[in-house]
Amino acid sequence: MNPMQTGGHAPCVEPSPVVVNLPTKSPEKNRTPRTALAHFRGFDAFAAYAHEKLGRYDLPDTRTRLTAEGLRRWLPQLELSERQYARLVGMSVEESAKHNAHWPLVSWLGVVVEMQESA
Repeated sequence: MNPMQTGGHAPCVEPSPVVVNLPTKSPEKNRTPRTALAHFRGFDAFAAYAHEKLGRYDLPDTRTRLTAEGLRRWLPQLELSERQYARLVGMSVEESAKHNAHWPLVSWLGVVVEMQESA
């Protein structure tokens, strides 16, 4: 039986190709996207990191999801070409968007900046 129907805990989401804490599904109904993001473990840390490192830019809203188009718009500010991005992250822009569609774009930008600094 579906844990959402029984009031039990929802199973954890499988890890993405990037090793980070991923969100879990909440058993509560009628959550707004903004409230659901509050349960995203690690979201605040990555968003804060993006603001710290990219604060000179008008960063995307926390409700803006990761898409290939959105990520492509940010590559120049990250000083990355698509080829450099693929080498750094280990997957293309399209693959990143497909595998991490539930991520807020601003948090993903924080992850990429962190990867750049540790490379």
